Amino acid sequence: MITGIYSCNDGGFYYVRTTGDADGQRLFWFGEFPGGFSNVHVGVLRAIPGRTGAFSIDDGAWYDVPKGIATSAGTLDLTLEANVIQKLQGTGGFSGSRWTKINGRPACGARTNLKGFTGEGLTGVWVGNDGGIYYVRQKGAEIVWFGEGCANPGVVPAFANVFQGSISGSNFGGQWADVPYGNNIGSGTINLRAVNPNRIERVTQTGGFGGSVWERSSTIGNRVVTDLQVTITTGGDDLRPGAVAYGIVDLKRRGPLPKVTLNRGAWGGNSTNTVSISLSRAGEVPIRLRDLASLILEQDGAPRNIFETYNNWNVDFIKVVANTPQGPVCLANGCGQPLVRLTGEQTSFKLAISLP
Repeated sequence: MITGIYSCNDGGFYYVRTTGDADGQRLFWFGEFPGGFSNVHVGVLRAIPGRTGAFSIDDGAWYDVPKGIATSAGTLDLTLEANVIQKLQGTGGFSGSRWTKINGRPACGARTNLKGFTGEGLTGVWVGNDGGIYYVRQKGAEIVWFGEGCANPGVVPAFANVFQGSISGSNFGGQWADVPYGNNIGSGTINLRAVNPNRIERVTQTGGFGGSVWERSSTIGNRVVTDLQVTITTGGDDLRPGAVAYGIVDLKRRGPLPKVTLNRGAWGGNSTNTVSISLSRAGEVPIRLRDLASLILEQDGAPRNIFETYNNWNVDFIKVVANTPQGPVCLANGCGQPLVRLTGEQTSFKLAISLP
C-alpha cells in the first residue's frame, strides 16, 4: 500500500495518498519540517512495465504553502518501489531526494503560526466554516492548498486535505484528496469562486467536501466570540479530588477576566476533558477575536488534609477553539509529555492565543 507517512532525507515528514484507479492514479502529498518548510505535491502514478510494484510519479508539481516560511515551487519526477520514493530530477531547488515509509507518527507539536509568507492573488492563510485552517498558494493560473482541522489530543485532525487546480478570473477548481496527516479518506473535485479578495465560496463539490465558505485569517478579528471551547488532556500525574483547575481568559486591552472553574471533581491520569468558557455577558461590550491574548490555566492543589502534599498535575495537551456565529476558529494548541507540570512551585501556565 503506497498511502502512508514517509520520512525524507531533508528532515521532513510527508503524508502521501493515492487516488483513482489503475488507469488514472494520482499521488498527493503534504510535507513539512515544522518551523521551516511546508509543501504540497500532486503527480500522476504510472506502473513501470516489467517491474511489479514499481511506479513512476510523473508530471508532478510541488509548491511551498504558507504554513511554513519557504516560498519555492517547481516540478518533480520520482520513482516508487518497495515503500521507497526516489527523486530522478526536479526544479525549484527541492532538497529532498529519498523518502522511506515509516510506521507510527511523528511526535505531536503545537500549531505553527509563521508570518511573512507573501505571494500573489489568493495566497495566504484562510479560515473555513468547517473549523479548518487552509494554507493557499497561487502562482499564476495555478492554485493549491493544504487544509487541516484543529487536532484533538492524542489523535490526528479529523481532516487534512490537499487541493490542486487552476484559476481564471474569480473562478477556480480542481481535485482534492485527504492525506494521512488527518483521519478522513475522502477525495473528489471542487469548484469555487472568489467573491472578493478576502472571501471564497464553494460552488460545487464531489466526494463529501465539508467546507463551503473561507475568509482570510487577517480579516476575521472583528468576529464576536460567544465562548471558548477548551480541551485538556491530563498526563500521568492526575488532578486529584479536591484540587481545582481554573481558566482565565486574558484580553489585550482589558486584562484578565474573572477565573472560571473548569473541573467538577478529579481528572484522572491520561484522561481528556472539554469545557466551555462563556464570553457572552448581557449588557457588556462583546468580546471579539482580536481582543483575545491568552488562556491562563491555574491550579489550586493545596492539601485538603494533613496527609496530603500540594497536588502535582501533568498537562499533556491544551486546545482552544473560539465559537463564533460564522463558525469555529482554532486559536491555539500545545502538547508535550508533559506540556507543563503544575505544582506548588508553579501553579499556572499561560498559553498564547493568536489568529491563524
